[in-house]
Amino acid sequence: YLTKDGALRAVDGKTGEEQWRIGIKAPEIAERWEHLVIVNFRGEGDRDLLLQATNKEGYRVGHMLAAFRLEDLRNGKKDPLWTRDDFLTCTHNGARVADITGDGRDEVLGGDIIGPDGDLLFKIPLRGHIDSIFAADVRPDIPGLEVVALEEGGPQRVFLYSAERLIWETHHRNQEPQNAAVGRFDPERPGLQIWCRSRYNVDQKPFVFDAAGRLIAEYEMAKVAPEGWTRSGIEVIYTIDWTGEEKQLAAAKERHTSGHVAVFD
Repeated sequence: YLTKDGALRAVDGKTGEEQWRIGIKAPEIAERWEHLVIVNFRGEGDRDLLLQATNKEGYRVGHMLAAFRLEDLRNGKKDPLWTRDDFLTCTHNGARVADITGDGRDEVLGGDIIGPDGDLLFKIPLRGHIDSIFAADVRPDIPGLEVVALEEGGPQRVFLYSAERLIWETHHRNQEPQNAAVGRFDPERPGLQIWCRSRYNVDQKPFVFDAAGRLIAEYEMAKVAPEGWTRSGIEVIYTIDWTGEEKQLAAAKERHTSGHVAVFD
């Protein structure tokens, strides 16, 4: 884990005893490295590390990445495998990684997809910024996994893309999708479906796209929420295997309040 003094520390998981510590200099425009992900960039298992930092002035976005071998860091070596200062990240949280190409090595997922060697593989035509991002096999007819990204600002689009191309982009009346759950919510339809929460501060109006980007549902949260549920809707949303059947549901907590959790169809 990272500490605010700029140190990367490793402790024994069983005892908490420190195994090693190393300071890694952050880019000049950043205060410190702020986020880390254990990754598999070399095809040798989860033996690599991705560090991410934001700019210390202005609207903070995690454009800066550096990849390392964990073994090198443990031995005091600070030379990165690669670095980038232009990563089109998901604005409100850290970099995501997944092996979306199926080659046994991880890619870094954002509005652009960075390959395991640090090369830019693909970039979406973003006009705002990304609020949420997901990796899933939305289209089983296409090899590998796909990335779903939700745009805030501009046309407020939902994108589906791979490491090679944009599969589709769409929007629902230019309403902000904001957050989502991706899953097999309707087994009668091919692929997965993308449920978008919407951005309304009260009385959310979710909408759902199928694997081809077609709108298949929209409704008002207030008309389906349990009695007494906050008008602020829901947040912290996950796809959930709840029934043991093929059909998946979604789980979420009440927005801006503590306590209540919902499982919904």
